Amino acid sequence: MPLIILLVVLILIFGGGGYYMGPGLGYYGGGGLSLILALILIYLIFGRGRARL
Repeated sequence: MPLIILLVVLILIFGGGGYYMGPGLGYYGGGGLSLILALILIYLIFGRGRARL
């Protein structure tokens, strides 16, 4: 359980990044680390790591 909380905090910290392209376009690039952390979090919740919770 503490690992999941740590991953959520890391996603919130490193979730930004990239360049702002203007209104309606949002951000370009960045966020690669948050994507990896999110995939790990999803795997831990729904994958084999669920037995450890």
